[in-house]
Parts: sequence; structure tokens; C-alpha cells
Amino acid sequence: MSKGRARSLLVLAALLFTGPIGCWEQWSNHWFPQMKWQPAVQAFERTMHQGRVDPFLPPEGSVPIDGGVAPIDPNDEPASDLLVNPRPMSLASLDNGRQKYAIFCSPCHGAGGAGDDIRVTYTRANAPLADLEGEEVAGDWTLRVRDLEGRDVGRLNRWFVEAEFAPSDETLVGEAHPDVEIPDATSAGVASTIAIDGEGTVKDVRVRVEIAHTYVGDLHIELVAPSGQGAVLHNQTGHSSDDLRLTYDRALAPALDVLVGEPVGGDWTLRVRDLERADVGRLERWRIELRYSV
Repeated sequence: MSKGRARSLLVLAALLFTGPIGCWEQWSNHWFPQMKWQPAVQAFERTMHQGRVDPFLPPEGSVPIDGGVAPIDPNDEPASDLLVNPRPMSLASLDNGRQKYAIFCSPCHGAGGAGDDIRVTYTRANAPLADLEGEEVAGDWTLRVRDLEGRDVGRLNRWFVEAEFAPSDETLVGEAHPDVEIPDATSAGVASTIAIDGEGTVKDVRVRVEIAHTYVGDLHIELVAPSGQGAVLHNQTGHSSDDLRLTYDRALAPALDVLVGEPVGGDWTLRVRDLERADVGRLERWRIELRYSV
């Protein structure tokens, strides 16, 4: 499996039960309790049940009842049949009902409402899969299924998981040991090249430089990308300090920012110049680390 971190997950679990799925005692803050305790939304009923929070408001036009006698006896079937649905029937209303059934009802009751089997695709819209964002994609993903009640039985037929992810960045490293003298008081300086074999775009750069010198304030150091784009690492700072053994990153040398987005492959060159007289030194070694994405 590819390396990277999950952005989103989609899980399809297909379970075939030999008996019906019952609506047993269960409660969650995120979805309906078992169906027998689900509050009905009708024109003559309140929408609270035993103090539990209702999943939705009654439709517009419903008659709220806070106590006393309902406007109609729900046991009077002929009278109940005369009640008019306050929400008019339309194709849009039917389509909305299909969507709500598919989200809230079909996981337990199936597409046809028979209540057998679970064949559902879980996404961040209907399951807390967002909690898994940022996890490593590679590795073993496990689906655990438990039957917590008696009587009805079933079997897990198949399932699969799909994960959208951003590929992990890769790093290429090159090192050179030129151990050459830096010409004194000249703009010609000395150059050392590291060939990087790879394809992709630079995301970050780190350069380790090791120079023996008796006055680092004489030195000007520049890293040049294969495209010719340069970034100054050191520009005659440090005064009379001896030697320069330092790792430059984008925090220490903000000029490296211009190299982000450059092609990673090719010849990377370190140019070192001694721009003042008297003190001398040598470029002993240097190393480059390139983090890139394909």
C-alpha cells in the first residue's frame, strides 16, 4: 500500500444475516434510539419522549401539545384517517424522503425496508470517519463486527476500505568532500557540485557546510540549483570567528525559500568566495538534503 496520511475514508461493509435485524435497546447521542422509542412526528403529538432530545422538529403546520387532551384521540382510527398532512406531497418531497431513508433507515432496515442485512457505504457524512484523518495509510486496517443480542444470527460476507491520501514527501541526500583551498581575496572562489538523481519538486532544503578558515567574515557562500537559481547562505558575517561548521535551513537562511518548487534532479553547486585579504581557508566538505514530492 502507498505511503501517506489519510485525508478521507470510505468503508463498505456487506453483512448478510440469516434472520431479521431487530431494533434492540440502544442509545447514542449521534443517532436514533431503537425504533420503538423513536418519537413520532404527527400533527397531534408532542415531539419529546422521556426527556430525550428529538432528532428533528415537527413539520410546519403541526399542532404542538404541551399537556391536556390531544385534539384527536390517536386510537380513533377513522378520525385519524381524516387528518391532513401539513406538508403537501410532491416529487421534491418524495425525493427528500428517499434521501433521509437512505441515510438514517437503510443501514438497519435495508433498501427495501425489510429490516434484513446490512449493505451500506460509510463515509464521513454518516459515520465518525473524520477521526481517522491524519493516520498513516499503510498497514493493517481491521473491521470488527459484534452481535450483542440473542436469537438472530448472520455472517460478514465482505468489506473494503478506500482512503484518499496525500503521498508522503521523500528525501534525497548528497555529500561531497572537495577539501580544496579557497582562493584569497578574489571573486572567483571555489565551486563544488553534487549530482542528485531524482524526479520531483523541492519542498525543503538543508545544507551542511564545513569550512576551515581563520576569519569567517571574509566568506560569501551560495547554493545554486540545477536551474541556475541561487540562494545566499552566508554573506560575510561572523567577523573574526574561526571556521564555519553549520547546517543551513530555511529558518537560518531565508534565501533558501526561493529554491522551493525547483526541480530536484540535477547538479547542485556550492560556491564559496573569500572576498578579503590575509586570512585563508579550505572547503572541507558539504552535504545537501532535499525533501521533495513527486
